Amino acid sequence: TALRLKSLQDELKEKNRILSEVNTRLEQLKKFKSDFIRMITHDLGTPLTIIIGYMQIFRTFDAEEAKEIFAEGFDAIERSVEQIKNLAAELENIAEVEQAVMQIEKTRVDFRVLVERVLNMARAKTFMHVFEVRIADNLPDIYIDEGKIERVLMNLVGNAIKYSPEGGEIGVDVKID
Repeated sequence: TALRLKSLQDELKEKNRILSEVNTRLEQLKKFKSDFIRMITHDLGTPLTIIIGYMQIFRTFDAEEAKEIFAEGFDAIERSVEQIKNLAAELENIAEVEQAVMQIEKTRVDFRVLVERVLNMARAKTFMHVFEVRIADNLPDIYIDEGKIERVLMNLVGNAIKYSPEGGEIGVDVKID
């Protein structure tokens, strides 16, 4: 009986150790999930702010006078809606993300065009800031996951807007080192 009791105690210690490891992993996953939800919420805010901003602008202009502004605005709205659709697709794949499996779809991208697109969306988000932009002429096309990099750039510029004082300058310098 003493031997059996010792064996049961050892078995119980091992089960407790395993349970503790599983609980630690579950806590990590809960934190990851919370961080992910916070990121998605932040990422949804940017395109929605752009859409709202352009809609407010559209209300103030006569359609004949503002054809160019409307065209630019509709382009920004279309890109913002595309961002929201992409985020929704990412939410559908939350199981993959929770398992730390991320799909990267690299395509050839003109980085200058990507940066300019992000800056146009950012400009639509704020009229209170001045953008000082320097983009090198010799940027090569690069192979990246365009949607993910666009989201990173939007977050960087969005944070610059958020943490810069009204009327402040936001510098963007893109070059090859």
